[in-house]
Amino acid sequence: DQDPDLAMLRASVAELEAQASAAVAAAGAQATVQGQTAAVAKAKTALEAFITDLDKRTAARKASLPRRWQPSHVLAEQLAELRDAGQMDMAKEVQVQVEESEVAEACKALIGKFALLKARVEKAQQAVQAAGKPRSIYAVSSNIAAPNTGGKGGSSAAAAANEAASRAAQ
Repeated sequence: DQDPDLAMLRASVAELEAQASAAVAAAGAQATVQGQTAAVAKAKTALEAFITDLDKRTAARKASLPRRWQPSHVLAEQLAELRDAGQMDMAKEVQVQVEESEVAEACKALIGKFALLKARVEKAQQAVQAAGKPRSIYAVSSNIAAPNTGGKGGSSAAAAANEAASRAAQ
């Protein structure tokens, strides 16, 4: 939580989520496909760039991790035992291992937090992509009633009235 990159990334994610929700709202208000595309393109590009940057940061952190390390709490117990036994030379070596282990654990936790941020951004990205997909003209103009044919889901009373009117006209 004390990492400056993490604080900056959290602020960026909050901005991107706000930008994505604004783009989704703007795309929903547009009646044309061109309007939807223009509203979504900027947010989509920003989200993709952020994910790429976050992937690079995560890869750099993973590269800095040692391949194997013991948990710091186990090493701390060993350090206490060595100090109680009076073996200060070995205690110095274990103290160095404790510090390295604590750094590795913090790095691992930071990688996990990066993954959570990436998941939030990917969720916003999915919403933006869904908003940018072309919709049917019928979805935009929902106030126009479809003709009632009397088929499945239609009103049989209205179909019967239409049938009666057509017979009367003959």
